Order: sequence, then C-alpha cells, then structure tokens
Amino acid sequence: MSRASRILRNSLPALLSLISLTALADKKITLSVSPAQASIFEIGSDGKEKLLGIGNAVVRVDKDVPTKIVVRLEGYKPVQKTYVNAKNVDLPKEDRISLEDRLVKVTAQPYDARIFINGVDQGSNIATVEVRKDNSTTVEVRKSGFYTKTRTYFNRQGMDIPPLDDFLNLTDRALFVKTTPADVGVVVNGKRIGEGNTEIVIPLQSCVTVEFVKDGFVTVEKQYCAKDGQPMPPVSDNIVLKDRQISIRTTPADASIKVDGRIMGNGEYRARIPYNQCVEVIVEKSGYVSTSKNYCNEDNVQPPPPADHIILPLDEAFTSSVQSDQANLNFTIETSKPEQDAWKILSQITMNYFDNIELSDRETGYLRTSWNVNNFKDNTIRTRIIVKQADIAPLKYTIKLVSEYSGKARTSVKEDQLFRRLITDCRSRNSSQGCAKTPAIARPDVPEPSAPSLKAFLDGRVDAYNRPAFLERDPVSIPHRFSRREDVEIAGLFAAVFAWGNRTTILAKSHELLRRMDDAPFDFVTRHQPSDLKRLLGFRHRTFNDTDLLYFVSFLHHHYTGRIRPAGSAPAVGTPSLETAFSCWMRRGDTDTTRALAGFHRYFFSLPDAPDRTRKHVPTPERGSTCKRLNMYLRWMVRKDRKGVDFGLWRSIRPVQLVCPIDVHVARTARRFGLLQRTQTDWQAALELTEELRRMDAKDPVRYDFALFGLGAEEGY
Repeated sequence: MSRASRILRNSLPALLSLISLTALADKKITLSVSPAQASIFEIGSDGKEKLLGIGNAVVRVDKDVPTKIVVRLEGYKPVQKTYVNAKNVDLPKEDRISLEDRLVKVTAQPYDARIFINGVDQGSNIATVEVRKDNSTTVEVRKSGFYTKTRTYFNRQGMDIPPLDDFLNLTDRALFVKTTPADVGVVVNGKRIGEGNTEIVIPLQSCVTVEFVKDGFVTVEKQYCAKDGQPMPPVSDNIVLKDRQISIRTTPADASIKVDGRIMGNGEYRARIPYNQCVEVIVEKSGYVSTSKNYCNEDNVQPPPPADHIILPLDEAFTSSVQSDQANLNFTIETSKPEQDAWKILSQITMNYFDNIELSDRETGYLRTSWNVNNFKDNTIRTRIIVKQADIAPLKYTIKLVSEYSGKARTSVKEDQLFRRLITDCRSRNSSQGCAKTPAIARPDVPEPSAPSLKAFLDGRVDAYNRPAFLERDPVSIPHRFSRREDVEIAGLFAAVFAWGNRTTILAKSHELLRRMDDAPFDFVTRHQPSDLKRLLGFRHRTFNDTDLLYFVSFLHHHYTGRIRPAGSAPAVGTPSLETAFSCWMRRGDTDTTRALAGFHRYFFSLPDAPDRTRKHVPTPERGSTCKRLNMYLRWMVRKDRKGVDFGLWRSIRPVQLVCPIDVHVARTARRFGLLQRTQTDWQAALELTEELRRMDAKDPVRYDFALFGLGAEEGY
C-alpha cells in the first residue's frame, strides 16, 4: 500500500464525521400553518417566544438542541411542536401544523357564580373552555337562587363558530318549591309547568303568580318578585295544601246549597273546608226533602271526597199540599163594614179552615190560631193564621198565613227552634221557581202590599236591627273597639274588606290582624319599621294573603304620611283621614258615590308595584261590581243617627249619596218586595235598589240596608 493510501485510510473517519457534523448543523424546515392567520413562535431556552412568521416560516434546527415551536391564533387552542436535529432522527424539509381545537373565554356574573364545563366545576368568574374538533362542549353558570344559564359550543362543520369571548350574566331568579302532597300541580302565570317538586323562574324586574292546585284541595296562590327595591324571592319554599275543597252538584239542578247556614249558590258550589274544621252543607228545594251532610278536614278522619252529587228525594209533604203565593207574607184587607161585623166574619172564615183559635182579642184586633200540624214520612208541617188590626179609619186588617217545616218526621209542634219558614219568591205569576205550599186554604182576592205598608214593615225591621245589640256578631263591631278617628277608619276598612264568608271567621281574622298591629292600627301603619312587617307574614283570610296585606299597609302609610306621591297625584297626601281618598273624586251635583269608588280604586293602585292579585279585594263600579263591602264601609263612616251602630265621622259625603250595599241576601229580599227588577246583581242593580229606597226615605235611603240584610240573613226571606 502506498503512503498516500495509508494517509487517506487513516483520515477517512475524521472526514466523514466532519461532513456529518456539517450536515446536522445546517438543518432547516419550511413550516406552514392553518389557518393562515396563525402566528409561528420559537420558544427560547428562557421560555420567551420569538415570532418567526405568520402563516409560514423557516425553522432552523441546531444540532442536539431541541427547537420548540408554538402556533397561536386567538380563539384556537395553541399547538406546540419540538424538532430535534440528532442522529437517527429524520427531520422533514417541510412541515404543516393545523389549529383545530377552539377556545372560548367565558366570564360569569355574579362574580361568585360557579362555571361548570361538561358537568365539572371549573371555578368562578372566568374560565377557558376548550371545544375539540368535531365535538361540542356544554357550559353551565350556576348560583343558588338564580336560574342557571346554559351554553353549548360546537366545533363542527356547518355549525356556528364559537365566539372568542362569552359573557354569561345570571339575572333571572329561581326558587325550588317542594309540595305536600307530592303530586300538587304547579301553575305559573296560568300555565302548568310541573307537578310536585319544581323549579320556578322569576324573570328580572317582574313578578310571577304561582298557583298550587290539586283536586279536592283549596288552591294556594303565591306571588314571587325579582324587582329592585323589593325583597328577593327565597331560594326554596315548602308549600303544604291543608284546606280541602269539595265540588257539590245537586239534583234538582236549582236546589239551594247552604254552607254553615248561609246560602252560597244553586245547583253547583265548591265548598271550602279549612284544616282541622268541619262544615255542614244543607241542600234544599221546595218540594224535596232537604239533605244535610257534614264534611271534616281533620287528621285521622276519612278526608272528604273531591266531589259529591247530592240527590234530593221528593217531599211527600209538598205533593200533599196546595200552592199559595200568600204563605208567610203580610197582606192587608180593607173593609167598610162595622168593626164588630168585620171581626165576626174574619173569625168565621178562619174557623172554616182551622179547628182551634189560640188567642182572640177583639179589643186589640188580634187573632191567632193554634198550629195545624201535618206529619209526613220525611217532614212535619205546621200552619197557623195571624190577624192584626192595622188601621181604624178606614178599617184595615193585616193577615198572615204562617207555614213552617222541620225537615224531619213527627217533630213536636212545641219545638219552635226546629221549624223554618218555607220562603220562595212568588210575586211574579210567571215564576219558574215554584211557591210555598201549605194545607188547602181559601185564597182571598186581595192586592199585593201597598208601598205605605211595605215602608212601615221595613221601618220596623230597621229599628230591630239598627241598635247596639246588632254589633256583637257583625263586622262593624271591629272598628267600635276604638275611639281614635284614624284607628276607626283603618280597622273599619280591614273589617269591611274581610266581610265575606262565615261571620265568626271574619271577626276572628279581624281581631288577629289587629293583634299583629299591637291593637294600634294607625300607629302601626304610620310608624312601623321594616322589621315590624315580619309580623304580618303568614296572615291569610280566604283569598286575602300577606302580599295583599303588605300592600294595604303600604297604601295606608302613603296616604296618612304622604312620603310617596304617585304619578298624577290624587288627594292631598299626608291627610289625617281616609275620607279624602274617596271624597276628592266627587263633583258637585253627584247623586251617588260612583265617582268616589272609581277614584278610590285608581288611587289605591297608583303606587309603584301594586300587585295585580290585590285588585280583586278593592272593586270598582267601572267594572260593574256591586262594591258591596266598600259601600258598607262608607255607610259606617258617613251615616250618623245616634243609634250606636254607624259612626258618622265623615261629612263631605252625605247620607243621601250613599249606595245600598247589595249581596245575595239583600238582593233576594229586595226582589221579593218588588224593590229590584234587574236580574243581574251588579252596580246597576245597586243603583236601582237605592233609587227605590229613596222613595221611602229621600234623605237616608241606605238605612234600609239594616232591614233588607236582617230579613234575608237572619229571618230567611
């Protein structure tokens, strides 16, 4: 081997190594990215990033030194890649990196709301959401007491591109209700949304009315609000339906339905049975045997059915009698005969139909027969005649055929408390309701009672009921507890508003409310602190609840103190009397209180955030309501006759302008006496009745409210 060959052989490894080192040290990669707007950075050994290019760049890879590349574009998850120039590593001359996974920056409010990504809690306030290619990611923002907001982001072809940033602000409130029984229906603003345990959403700056309904139970209604300046709704609420309700249907379809002694309807009625109480339901109709049932809503007692169909059997006593439209009515006979002859004829006619005369006194002109008793299978009827001398010149006699029934067989004639008068309006010859039936009598051909005799009759009943003894069981007794003018006004207003349903309950609830006000209603409504209002929570009377009560207190506070003036202000605020809340709307020449009641209604609901549900407790004649309870309140405040019932505190409204309170009792009695022809009981009926009463007393027509209500409610007319 030549010397040159030996030198080449010995130097070859070193030359090859040098060539290899030169090749490794000089490696470059042409890099392109997608999307083309993405930026390419090289990450130095100190962690700092150096921009190499946008869309593409040449990357130099040094020997044995890893080159870290990161590709970034806002809205995408960065992609990082490392290139190594070393033996046995085949580096490409060109490379391409694609950004495929999306990123969304989610900011949540309130600041402490929790952010959940695909069901996993990721913290509060801010979170970065990754949406992988061909997938979706669901984000929920949750906070107790708020309605959860949910957003789903898609990273799929054909779907909306996720935003770079998203702001999820919890505004609507939510509460979870738990109901007892468990299957109570939940109805929000008239739409049924669920049953049993349910989430209720209250949109921002609004209120929702929620009804909890179940067949056989009294519906519970609550209002929840999410408005500025008002207490926020609770996070949860427990609703317990306790009061029962039974739908009663009768055969015949026009039978009257009494609940605890008061006529509540005909044919159909929903009777309420408060928790831990019982109610007596009596169904009756002339010609049928009455039926009485007791329904109890007590623990460990069979609950009442949701509905009951009561069928009345025919009354043998009715079919065995003859019809008369003169039973239990006074009618007058005028005669020109001498008194002695007239008395003799009356006595003879009476003896033709009744065996015994119990009392006869010609001097005083009074005759009364003994009871004529008829016993039937399911009833006992007793009948008698009473004759009274009504006038001397000309000679007049008032005759009444009294017919009463017990509803039971073989009732002793002496048990007066068991007998009731059978009253049906027969003044119209075309009446479809039938008439009272009594044992056969000769029906005298006499005219209906004249206007003067009706006036005398009603005047007597006014005297009977317009007296202090009347107070004990009447709502007007509530304001009589006070002597201060403002206390009388406020207590009277609540007592009048509560005046529907059972009178015992009306009085009990009125006393309960006044106790919650420390028996000082004026001081309470004008000087209460916010914490004092907690005493009123939970108060309820029928459909009047604590929401209504709090608004009443707010209105009374406004009226008496004048700290809030409604838009288009009405009466002078800060006034010392409720009188101006009614009287300021009237005009000179007004003959009634139509303007006063309509204006009061508008004024009452002029404060901010007046609840819609409260409107049913303060009616207005503009909607045709009889306004019975407000008319009764005005009677208390305006009339003054020194009889000790009405107060007569107000002077700007005169008694002649008052409108007669009209309810089922007053309307029935008024129609019977021909004082009311209108069949619909509404505001026009109240005005019609009042106009008729003015014919009997032009200055104080509403005093006859005592007579009409007493005859209807107490005497069964």
